[in-house]
Amino acid sequence: MKRMLVVLLSVVVTTFAVSAFPQPMDAALTQSGGHTLHISAVGLADDPGMYQSVKLKSNDAGLTWSLLSGDMTYKINAIDNISVVKTSEIPVQVFLKVSGYIGACSGVGKYVFDIKGNSFNTFLYFDPAYFLPPEFSCVGSVLRFTKVIPMPVYGLEAGEYSYSVNGKLNGSFVLSAKNALP
Repeated sequence: MKRMLVVLLSVVVTTFAVSAFPQPMDAALTQSGGHTLHISAVGLADDPGMYQSVKLKSNDAGLTWSLLSGDMTYKINAIDNISVVKTSEIPVQVFLKVSGYIGACSGVGKYVFDIKGNSFNTFLYFDPAYFLPPEFSCVGSVLRFTKVIPMPVYGLEAGEYSYSVNGKLNGSFVLSAKNALP
């Protein structure tokens, strides 16, 4: 598992071809005896946030990177309702209000967008901080959750935009004018 993550991250870091990050993008490069790169989320095409809070460290020359830490997580699969909330002021703000069920011993974590054309493929994940070690079990009940996700719509042209969350539910919204300050 760790080896697969190192190979995946090596490709991502060298090409920086990741198309989906939580909004706003959360990546930082710091220097302390080499360089440390913090990436909020990386993953695969169909699961772009599979690895979260990834930290890489370079050697002094910056030619190779080593994995310091990273958390593997999973998409929330029990989503049963999505509604769009749009403000009326210009520029318009658009939010997805996502509801579903999670276990009492888990939490809702980060979201990631994979934007292609006029389609917002949104991925919502469990918070890996809640994952218990294998020797522990959770006997909690199922809880209802609601997560409000701000969509990155500033600067978009007028038109119809579609969305999906974890590939389960989808819909669309319309921007009647270019979404920018007058």
